[in-house]
Amino acid sequence: MAESYVIGVDFGSDSVRALIVNTETGENVGQGVACYPRWKAGLYQHPEHSIFRQHPLDYLESLETEFGKMKMKKLDVDKVHKFVKMLLPISEKDGDRKVANIQEMRNELMMRYLNAPDLQVLEPSAYRFVNAVSDFSTHRKPSRGSEYYQENMFMKVVDGDELIDKAYAICDAEV
Repeated sequence: MAESYVIGVDFGSDSVRALIVNTETGENVGQGVACYPRWKAGLYQHPEHSIFRQHPLDYLESLETEFGKMKMKKLDVDKVHKFVKMLLPISEKDGDRKVANIQEMRNELMMRYLNAPDLQVLEPSAYRFVNAVSDFSTHRKPSRGSEYYQENMFMKVVDGDELIDKAYAICDAEV
């Protein structure tokens, strides 16, 4: 069974905190804190009147800071291949058909990382890899289509995408 992860984001009064947890073991596999720059500078605060406000850009800029860190984590093709194998593992117990399906998915994910037109402008980085995984996970044609495919895809996005979360955790921990 593939491991699953959840990312929790807490936008607090003075910072945003993020935590990645393995849902099977409860292990904290990564965490980070980004302070809001306007809060740090004392803007939008009047302690003498017990008024403390946040600026909406603080939330977005803090997330941009984290994305910036991912962009700085450079990946070579060998590292991307390693990450793809971690995301889409093949077990010794897997039958020939399953192995072929997983290998096909691995190839498609690598193709998206290397050749997707919208990712061509991005440097070879963890940010590009997570975006390729997101594209793969949310746009890949299902092997078994059903009349409820679109609804299922929507719920997958709403509930959180396990593959994207795992890609982020791998990049955060490994690079």
